[in-house]
Amino acid sequence: MRRSTAPATLAILTFSVIWGVSYLWMKTAIDAAESALGEGAALAAVAFCLAVRFTIGALVLLLVPDARRGLGARGVWRGGWWLGSLLMLGFVLQLIGLRGMDPAVSAFLTSLYVVFTALVVRLYVRRPVAPRLVGGALLATVGAAWISGPPDLNFDWPEWLTVASALVFAVHIVATDVITRRVEALPVTVTSLVVVSVLSLALAALTLEGRWTAAVQLLGDREFMTTIALSAVFATALAIALMNRWQKELPPVRAAILYALEPVWAALFAVSLHRAEATAWLWFGGGCLLAGNLFAELGPGAARDRAG
Repeated sequence: MRRSTAPATLAILTFSVIWGVSYLWMKTAIDAAESALGEGAALAAVAFCLAVRFTIGALVLLLVPDARRGLGARGVWRGGWWLGSLLMLGFVLQLIGLRGMDPAVSAFLTSLYVVFTALVVRLYVRRPVAPRLVGGALLATVGAAWISGPPDLNFDWPEWLTVASALVFAVHIVATDVITRRVEALPVTVTSLVVVSVLSLALAALTLEGRWTAAVQLLGDREFMTTIALSAVFATALAIALMNRWQKELPPVRAAILYALEPVWAALFAVSLHRAEATAWLWFGGGCLLAGNLFAELGPGAARDRAG
């Protein structure tokens, strides 16, 4: 008998909720940074926010004794380098692409990581993907694509960068599955956060130019630091630790379908704060995402897989 996947499913679902909610936190922080840094500082603002967020997240996890004890273990820093580099590359490609397109199109193209995860598993890891997971991935992709309305596609470099980011996120999901089976989750989470922090600082150094004084002053801004701290503690330290600990208990494609619920939580949270409206597209997209998860969990062969 296989172990129940319920704890892992709940953990990854919690991850998607936290990241969905954190979208508004990061948007608030990035908007504040852009305002403080001035015109033409969009990329610098993103880099600075990521650097502060992931530095705080790493420091929070270092308070956990188990995280500190495992830092010298074999493979921890190598694994953290791969996971952190992939995460950083995905963020940068997505955010640069977002500057040249409608957010709804960006959300659609980013959601392709669910389908890409199935392809990466099939081509690289060489594991067969269950038909119910393929069906669930397709439903989840449709749901994420249309949750903000029909995407108006017009392929140019921003769209291709976003597709590339979706592929990177898919590789990150599969890499998480592989690496966290070999090394302890908490130490490799710390090292991956350190890598993102260092890479973000390097990008900030390249893009801030003469704006360092304004950037440092942001660290004394209460609203900015509150939203960054919330993202660092919950969406970084806690959420990524949950991801690295529990994702390996699920097939990577199943995990990707659960991650795809993130825009549902983001939309519902925005609606609850009266920052968005509950449109028919929200219910359609959310319904497709829910149907995709149900099909992946309960579709043909699910009972046999759980028993086997």
